[in-house]
Amino acid sequence: MPKLWTLRCVSALLVLALGVAFGGACSAVSTGVDACRQIESARCNALSTCDKANFIGTADSCTRFYDVQCGRGLADGAREPSAPELKACTDRIVADCTVAHDPLASVECKKFLSPEPLPDTGTADTGTPDTTVADTTPEAD
Repeated sequence: MPKLWTLRCVSALLVLALGVAFGGACSAVSTGVDACRQIESARCNALSTCDKANFIGTADSCTRFYDVQCGRGLADGAREPSAPELKACTDRIVADCTVAHDPLASVECKKFLSPEPLPDTGTADTGTPDTTVADTTPEAD
């Protein structure tokens, strides 16, 4: 009986260890799920009226589609907007068909939908290679 109990304990620990090892590799964190849904709902509503020639389906079917798609949150690099930022973005989408097609065309949406800029390291890349040659000649005594 002790061997059976030991085998069960070892098996349970092995399953737990594998679960932690492989389960920890995937992240279930999604950023901006509600913001994504609000933005896409505004786009669906705007495009269904301002671009009827190219819009397929209804605003409701479009919104239902993006409810699922937005389960992953905003695109990589985007940040969660504040409530006023989100409202300004969705208002702009509803007001301008060009922005409804491409929210990055507006400052209101771009400031949180665009990937965060990389921090300035103080070494700007000018695009030209550094051709400076160090002087390695020994000094004369």
